[in-house]
Amino acid sequence: MHLTSRTLYGIRTLGELASKPNNPYRHGRDLAEELGIPREYLNQILSQLRDAELINAKKGPHGGYRLARPAEKISLNEVVETLEKPAFLSACTMPENSKCEIIEKCPTRDVLKQVAGRLHQFLSEISIAEINKEIQE
Repeated sequence: MHLTSRTLYGIRTLGELASKPNNPYRHGRDLAEELGIPREYLNQILSQLRDAELINAKKGPHGGYRLARPAEKISLNEVVETLEKPAFLSACTMPENSKCEIIEKCPTRDVLKQVAGRLHQFLSEISIAEINKEIQE
């Protein structure tokens, strides 16, 4: 699986939001500057994270973005599924997206589906809080 810069920036953004005590609202422009992410690109990512209910947004001078729930409750899998669309190992693991002519009798399809399932399970077991803990150590 290859994670795009969009997902890596999303993970970094959530980590930065999680790093502040009491989960205060943070302005998008400040996040973009602190993380070195182009502001317009970050705005797109923030919009997707908000739509997925991973962050809350509030307008106004005391507004901005903050985590919608504790960092321990936000899994890496949620972030990947939100920003990668679709997040899968191979087209044959998601047959509705595949144009493969032998999909029903492919000898590798079952193995790839198992690998994809294990990957999603593994990513579900890692939280944003755990990522921040690893970074700080």
